[in-house]
Amino acid sequence: MTKARLEWKVSGLLPIPIPDNCKYFQKRCDLGYSSRVFGRSDIDVQTFTLTPTSLFHQLIDAENVRSCDIPTKSLPYDIEVRGMRLLVSFRIRVFFNQVMVVTVRVLPQLEEPFEDLITLSVLSNHPSLEALIRTIFNAHFCPKPSFMAVQGKVSKPLIRIYDRESSDQELVDLVSRHPGMNGRATSEMLAKNSELNFNDDLMLIDKQGVVLRCGSLDRIGQHNRFRRVEALFEYAMCLSTFIESEVNGLTSMESTGSSEWRDAHLRLVERDVVPKSVSARRAWQLISSELQLANLEDGGVPEGLELYPDLTASKKHWYERPLGLIFIGVSVVILSTVLVSVLGLG
Repeated sequence: MTKARLEWKVSGLLPIPIPDNCKYFQKRCDLGYSSRVFGRSDIDVQTFTLTPTSLFHQLIDAENVRSCDIPTKSLPYDIEVRGMRLLVSFRIRVFFNQVMVVTVRVLPQLEEPFEDLITLSVLSNHPSLEALIRTIFNAHFCPKPSFMAVQGKVSKPLIRIYDRESSDQELVDLVSRHPGMNGRATSEMLAKNSELNFNDDLMLIDKQGVVLRCGSLDRIGQHNRFRRVEALFEYAMCLSTFIESEVNGLTSMESTGSSEWRDAHLRLVERDVVPKSVSARRAWQLISSELQLANLEDGGVPEGLELYPDLTASKKHWYERPLGLIFIGVSVVILSTVLVSVLGLG
Protein backbone atom coordinates (compact mmCIF):
# COMPACT_ATOMS: atom_id res chain seq x y z
CA MET A 1 0.00 0.00 0.00
CA THR A 2 1.25 3.47 -0.89
CA LYS A 3 0.60 6.56 1.21
CA ALA A 4 -0.33 9.58 -0.87
CA ARG A 5 -1.98 12.99 -0.78
CA LEU A 6 -4.10 13.92 -3.75
CA GLU A 7 -5.42 17.21 -5.09
CA TRP A 8 -6.51 18.70 -8.40
CA LYS A 9 -6.33 22.06 -10.11
CA VAL A 10 -9.32 22.81 -12.33
CA SER A 11 -9.30 25.91 -14.53
CA GLY A 12 -12.07 27.29 -16.68
CA LEU A 13 -13.38 30.41 -18.35
CA LEU A 14 -16.11 32.20 -16.41
CA PRO A 15 -19.24 32.78 -18.54
CA ILE A 16 -19.82 36.05 -16.69
CA PRO A 17 -17.76 37.79 -13.99
CA ILE A 18 -18.38 37.14 -10.29
CA PRO A 19 -20.38 40.15 -9.02
CA ASP A 20 -19.26 42.02 -5.93
CA ASN A 21 -22.59 41.26 -4.25
CA CYS A 22 -22.59 37.54 -5.11
CA LYS A 23 -24.80 35.72 -2.63
CA TYR A 24 -22.86 32.46 -2.96
CA PHE A 25 -19.32 33.76 -2.42
CA GLN A 26 -17.47 36.46 -0.57
CA LYS A 27 -14.78 38.09 -2.71
CA ARG A 28 -11.46 38.78 -1.02
CA CYS A 29 -8.67 40.72 -2.73
CA ASP A 30 -5.44 38.76 -2.86
CA LEU A 31 -3.04 41.70 -2.59
CA GLY A 32 0.01 39.60 -1.68
CA TYR A 33 -0.29 37.16 -4.56
CA SER A 34 2.65 38.39 -6.68
CA SER A 35 4.93 38.59 -3.67
CA ARG A 36 4.11 35.06 -2.49
CA VAL A 37 4.22 33.34 -5.87
CA PHE A 38 6.88 35.27 -7.79
CA GLY A 39 8.83 36.85 -4.94
CA ARG A 40 8.11 40.33 -6.23
CA SER A 41 5.58 43.04 -5.48
CA ASP A 42 6.18 45.39 -8.42
CA ILE A 43 3.87 43.51 -10.80
CA ASP A 44 0.12 43.51 -10.30
CA VAL A 45 -1.39 40.13 -11.20
CA GLN A 46 -5.04 40.81 -10.49
CA THR A 47 -6.46 38.00 -8.40
CA PHE A 48 -9.08 37.50 -5.74
CA THR A 49 -10.24 34.49 -3.77
CA LEU A 50 -13.78 33.33 -3.11
CA THR A 51 -15.08 32.08 0.22
CA PRO A 52 -18.33 30.09 0.09
CA THR A 53 -21.26 31.56 2.02
CA SER A 54 -23.90 29.67 3.96
CA LEU A 55 -26.14 29.97 0.89
CA PHE A 56 -23.56 28.11 -1.17
CA HIS A 57 -23.48 25.30 1.38
CA GLN A 58 -27.27 25.13 1.17
CA LEU A 59 -27.03 25.01 -2.62
CA ILE A 60 -24.67 22.02 -2.39
CA ASP A 61 -27.29 20.22 -0.31
CA ALA A 62 -30.10 21.22 -2.66
CA GLU A 63 -28.17 19.96 -5.68
CA ASN A 64 -27.45 16.72 -3.77
CA VAL A 65 -23.82 16.97 -4.84
CA ARG A 66 -22.51 15.10 -1.82
CA SER A 67 -25.19 12.37 -1.75
CA CYS A 68 -25.42 12.89 2.00
CA ASP A 69 -28.41 13.67 4.23
CA ILE A 70 -26.39 15.60 6.83
CA PRO A 71 -26.80 19.38 6.22
CA THR A 72 -23.66 21.19 5.08
CA LYS A 73 -22.63 24.19 7.13
CA SER A 74 -18.94 24.63 6.38
CA LEU A 75 -15.85 23.13 4.77
CA PRO A 76 -14.59 20.44 4.52
CA TYR A 77 -17.34 18.43 2.83
CA ASP A 78 -18.04 14.78 3.47
CA ILE A 79 -18.17 13.36 -0.09
CA GLU A 80 -18.34 9.87 -1.53
CA VAL A 81 -15.22 9.23 -3.60
CA ARG A 82 -14.81 5.82 -5.23
CA GLY A 83 -17.01 4.11 -2.68
CA MET A 84 -15.28 5.84 0.25
CA ARG A 85 -16.55 8.79 2.27
CA LEU A 86 -13.75 11.32 2.39
CA LEU A 87 -13.32 14.84 3.67
CA VAL A 88 -12.75 17.22 0.77
CA SER A 89 -11.90 20.90 0.85
CA PHE A 90 -11.43 23.46 -1.92
CA ARG A 91 -9.94 26.88 -2.62
CA ILE A 92 -11.09 29.24 -5.37
CA ARG A 93 -8.95 31.87 -7.08
CA VAL A 94 -10.05 34.13 -9.96
CA PHE A 95 -7.55 35.81 -12.30
CA PHE A 96 -8.36 39.10 -14.01
CA ASN A 97 -12.05 38.51 -13.32
CA GLN A 98 -12.22 35.97 -16.16
CA VAL A 99 -10.50 32.67 -15.33
CA MET A 100 -11.33 30.64 -12.24
CA VAL A 101 -8.97 28.01 -10.84
CA VAL A 102 -10.42 25.65 -8.24
CA THR A 103 -8.07 23.59 -6.08
CA VAL A 104 -9.77 20.48 -4.68
CA ARG A 105 -7.95 18.60 -1.92
CA VAL A 106 -8.70 15.20 -0.45
CA LEU A 107 -7.76 15.86 3.16
CA PRO A 108 -7.03 12.42 4.59
CA GLN A 109 -3.84 10.71 3.51
CA LEU A 110 -4.77 7.88 1.19
CA GLU A 111 -3.35 4.38 1.41
CA GLU A 112 -3.84 2.58 -1.89
CA PRO A 113 -1.99 0.12 -4.12
CA PHE A 114 0.29 2.15 -6.37
CA GLU A 115 -1.37 0.85 -9.51
CA ASP A 116 -4.72 2.27 -8.30
CA LEU A 117 -3.35 5.80 -7.89
CA ILE A 118 -3.49 6.48 -11.63
CA THR A 119 -7.22 5.71 -11.66
CA LEU A 120 -7.73 7.78 -8.51
CA SER A 121 -5.89 10.76 -10.02
CA VAL A 122 -8.32 11.07 -12.96
CA LEU A 123 -10.96 13.57 -11.86
CA SER A 124 -13.58 12.29 -14.32
CA ASN A 125 -13.60 9.01 -12.37
CA HIS A 126 -15.24 10.88 -9.46
CA PRO A 127 -18.71 12.17 -10.47
CA SER A 128 -19.40 13.71 -7.06
CA LEU A 129 -16.24 15.85 -7.24
CA GLU A 130 -17.02 16.88 -10.80
CA ALA A 131 -20.54 17.92 -9.73
CA LEU A 132 -19.05 19.98 -6.90
CA ILE A 133 -16.68 21.75 -9.31
CA ARG A 134 -19.45 22.49 -11.82
CA THR A 135 -21.49 24.01 -9.02
CA ILE A 136 -18.57 26.20 -7.95
CA PHE A 137 -18.09 27.50 -11.50
CA ASN A 138 -21.76 28.04 -12.26
CA ALA A 139 -23.46 28.97 -8.96
CA HIS A 140 -23.46 32.73 -9.61
CA PHE A 141 -25.35 32.57 -12.91
CA CYS A 142 -26.96 29.19 -13.59
CA PRO A 143 -30.34 28.10 -12.12
CA LYS A 144 -29.22 24.45 -12.11
CA PRO A 145 -25.47 24.80 -11.60
CA SER A 146 -24.43 21.19 -11.13
CA PHE A 147 -25.84 20.22 -14.55
CA MET A 148 -24.13 22.83 -16.72
CA ALA A 149 -20.76 22.23 -18.37
CA VAL A 150 -18.01 24.81 -18.00
CA GLN A 151 -16.32 26.13 -21.13
CA GLY A 152 -12.64 25.35 -21.36
CA LYS A 153 -12.58 23.30 -18.14
CA VAL A 154 -9.36 21.34 -17.69
CA SER A 155 -8.06 19.46 -14.64
CA LYS A 156 -4.56 18.45 -13.55
CA PRO A 157 -3.69 16.25 -10.55
CA LEU A 158 -0.96 17.13 -8.06
CA ILE A 159 0.20 14.19 -5.95
CA ARG A 160 2.62 13.68 -3.08
CA ILE A 161 3.89 10.16 -2.48
CA TYR A 162 5.13 9.18 1.00
CA ASP A 163 6.71 5.89 0.00
CA ARG A 164 10.48 5.93 -0.40
CA GLU A 165 10.38 2.48 -1.97
CA SER A 166 8.30 3.61 -4.95
CA SER A 167 10.35 3.37 -8.12
CA ASP A 168 11.14 6.11 -10.62
CA GLN A 169 9.22 4.12 -13.22
CA GLU A 170 6.10 4.09 -11.04
CA LEU A 171 6.30 7.85 -10.58
CA VAL A 172 6.74 8.42 -14.31
CA ASP A 173 3.69 6.24 -14.98
CA LEU A 174 1.73 8.21 -12.39
CA VAL A 175 2.58 11.73 -13.58
CA SER A 176 2.02 10.82 -17.23
CA ARG A 177 -1.07 8.72 -16.44
CA HIS A 178 0.23 6.07 -18.84
CA PRO A 179 1.18 2.84 -17.03
CA GLY A 180 3.98 0.80 -18.49
CA MET A 181 5.78 3.59 -20.36
CA ASN A 182 8.78 2.34 -22.32
CA GLY A 183 12.36 2.94 -21.29
CA ARG A 184 12.96 5.80 -23.70
CA ALA A 185 9.88 7.73 -22.54
CA THR A 186 10.85 7.18 -18.91
CA SER A 187 14.40 8.39 -19.53
CA GLU A 188 13.11 11.51 -21.29
CA MET A 189 10.73 12.29 -18.40
CA LEU A 190 13.50 11.94 -15.82
CA ALA A 191 15.95 13.91 -17.95
CA LYS A 192 13.71 16.93 -18.44
CA ASN A 193 13.12 17.07 -14.69
CA SER A 194 16.73 16.41 -13.68
CA GLU A 195 17.55 20.04 -12.82
CA LEU A 196 14.66 20.17 -10.34
CA ASN A 197 16.03 17.37 -8.18
CA PHE A 198 18.96 17.77 -5.82
CA ASN A 199 18.25 15.44 -2.86
CA ASP A 200 16.39 12.23 -2.09
CA ASP A 201 13.06 13.77 -3.09
CA LEU A 202 11.90 13.36 -6.69
CA MET A 203 9.81 16.08 -8.32
CA LEU A 204 8.27 15.35 -11.74
CA ILE A 205 6.48 18.05 -13.72
CA ASP A 206 4.57 17.14 -16.86
CA LYS A 207 1.80 18.65 -18.95
CA GLN A 208 -0.51 16.15 -17.22
CA GLY A 209 0.30 17.29 -13.66
CA VAL A 210 2.85 17.15 -10.85
CA VAL A 211 4.16 14.31 -8.65
CA LEU A 212 6.52 14.63 -5.69
CA ARG A 213 8.05 11.59 -3.97
CA CYS A 214 8.98 12.66 -0.44
CA GLY A 215 12.17 10.72 0.11
CA SER A 216 14.20 13.09 2.26
CA LEU A 217 13.66 13.97 5.91
CA ASP A 218 13.18 17.68 5.16
CA ARG A 219 9.40 17.89 5.67
CA ILE A 220 9.31 21.70 5.78
CA GLY A 221 11.38 21.95 2.62
CA GLN A 222 9.14 19.44 0.86
CA HIS A 223 6.01 21.35 1.82
CA ASN A 224 7.38 24.74 0.76
CA ARG A 225 8.75 23.40 -2.50
CA PHE A 226 5.54 21.61 -3.41
CA ARG A 227 3.41 24.67 -2.61
CA ARG A 228 5.63 26.94 -4.71
CA VAL A 229 5.38 24.59 -7.71
CA GLU A 230 1.64 24.24 -7.10
CA ALA A 231 1.20 28.02 -7.22
CA LEU A 232 3.29 28.36 -10.39
CA PHE A 233 1.37 25.51 -12.03
CA GLU A 234 -1.91 27.20 -11.11
CA TYR A 235 -0.79 30.47 -12.68
CA ALA A 236 0.34 28.63 -15.83
CA MET A 237 -3.04 26.90 -16.08
CA CYS A 238 -4.67 30.32 -15.87
CA LEU A 239 -2.54 31.59 -18.79
CA SER A 240 -3.24 28.42 -20.76
CA THR A 241 -6.99 28.93 -20.30
CA PHE A 242 -6.75 32.52 -21.52
CA ILE A 243 -4.81 31.39 -24.62
CA GLU A 244 -7.23 28.54 -25.31
CA SER A 245 -10.20 30.90 -25.04
CA GLU A 246 -8.62 33.12 -27.69
CA VAL A 247 -7.83 30.23 -30.02
CA ASN A 248 -11.38 28.91 -29.76
CA GLY A 249 -12.97 32.33 -30.06
CA LEU A 250 -14.57 32.20 -26.61
CA THR A 251 -13.59 35.78 -25.78
CA SER A 252 -13.95 39.05 -27.66
CA MET A 253 -11.26 39.21 -30.33
CA GLU A 254 -11.25 43.00 -30.21
CA SER A 255 -10.48 43.06 -26.49
CA THR A 256 -8.18 40.09 -25.99
CA GLY A 257 -5.18 41.58 -27.75
CA SER A 258 -4.90 44.43 -25.24
CA SER A 259 -6.10 42.36 -22.30
CA GLU A 260 -4.65 43.01 -18.86
CA TRP A 261 -3.55 39.42 -18.29
CA ARG A 262 -1.24 39.45 -21.31
CA ASP A 263 0.30 42.82 -20.44
CA ALA A 264 0.86 41.81 -16.80
CA HIS A 265 2.53 38.55 -17.79
CA LEU A 266 4.83 40.17 -20.32
CA ARG A 267 5.92 42.64 -17.64
CA LEU A 268 6.65 39.66 -15.40
CA VAL A 269 8.73 38.01 -18.10
CA GLU A 270 10.68 41.21 -18.80
CA ARG A 271 11.70 41.40 -15.14
CA ASP A 272 12.16 37.61 -14.68
CA VAL A 273 9.18 35.67 -13.34
CA VAL A 274 10.86 34.30 -10.18
CA PRO A 275 14.17 36.14 -9.76
CA LYS A 276 15.03 35.12 -6.19
CA SER A 277 14.88 31.32 -6.43
CA VAL A 278 16.92 29.18 -8.81
CA SER A 279 14.81 26.05 -8.18
CA ALA A 280 11.55 27.97 -8.68
CA ARG A 281 12.91 29.51 -11.89
CA ARG A 282 13.79 26.07 -13.21
CA ALA A 283 10.34 24.79 -12.27
CA TRP A 284 8.68 27.71 -14.04
CA GLN A 285 10.73 27.16 -17.20
CA LEU A 286 9.63 23.53 -17.32
CA ILE A 287 5.99 24.32 -16.51
CA SER A 288 5.97 27.03 -19.18
CA SER A 289 7.36 24.58 -21.72
CA GLU A 290 4.96 21.78 -20.79
CA LEU A 291 1.88 24.04 -21.02
CA GLN A 292 3.17 25.64 -24.24
CA LEU A 293 3.59 29.18 -22.94
CA ALA A 294 7.02 29.71 -24.53
CA ASN A 295 5.77 31.78 -27.50
CA LEU A 296 3.78 33.99 -25.15
CA GLU A 297 6.86 34.54 -23.00
CA ASP A 298 8.91 35.52 -26.05
CA GLY A 299 6.33 38.20 -26.81
CA GLY A 300 5.12 36.26 -29.83
CA VAL A 301 1.81 34.72 -30.74
CA PRO A 302 0.88 31.52 -28.83
CA GLU A 303 0.54 28.41 -30.97
CA GLY A 304 -2.80 28.47 -32.78
CA LEU A 305 -3.31 32.24 -32.63
CA GLU A 306 -1.64 32.67 -36.00
CA LEU A 307 -5.11 31.74 -37.30
CA TYR A 308 -6.37 35.01 -35.80
CA PRO A 309 -4.03 37.77 -37.00
CA ASP A 310 -6.22 40.52 -35.53
CA LEU A 311 -5.28 39.31 -32.05
CA THR A 312 -1.69 40.38 -32.61
CA ALA A 313 -2.70 43.96 -33.42
CA SER A 314 -3.40 44.88 -29.81
CA LYS A 315 -0.80 47.61 -29.66
CA LYS A 316 -2.08 49.34 -32.81
CA HIS A 317 -4.30 52.39 -32.63
CA TRP A 318 -7.80 52.05 -34.07
CA TYR A 319 -6.78 53.95 -37.19
CA GLU A 320 -3.90 51.48 -37.84
CA ARG A 321 -6.17 48.43 -37.93
CA PRO A 322 -7.84 47.15 -41.13
CA LEU A 323 -11.33 48.45 -40.25
CA GLY A 324 -9.84 51.79 -39.22
CA LEU A 325 -8.01 52.15 -42.53
CA ILE A 326 -11.19 51.30 -44.44
CA PHE A 327 -13.12 53.86 -42.42
CA ILE A 328 -10.52 56.55 -43.11
CA GLY A 329 -10.48 55.71 -46.81
CA VAL A 330 -14.26 55.89 -47.13
CA SER A 331 -14.34 59.13 -45.16
CA VAL A 332 -11.75 60.70 -47.44
CA VAL A 333 -13.76 59.73 -50.54
CA ILE A 334 -16.99 61.15 -49.10
CA LEU A 335 -15.29 64.35 -47.96
CA SER A 336 -13.67 64.80 -51.37
CA THR A 337 -17.03 64.36 -53.12
CA VAL A 338 -18.66 66.94 -50.84
CA LEU A 339 -15.87 69.46 -51.38
CA VAL A 340 -16.00 69.00 -55.15
CA SER A 341 -19.77 69.59 -55.10
CA VAL A 342 -19.67 72.60 -52.78
CA LEU A 343 -16.72 74.34 -54.41
CA GLY A 344 -17.77 73.49 -57.93
CA LEU A 345 -14.47 71.94 -58.77
CA GLY A 346 -15.91 69.10 -60.82
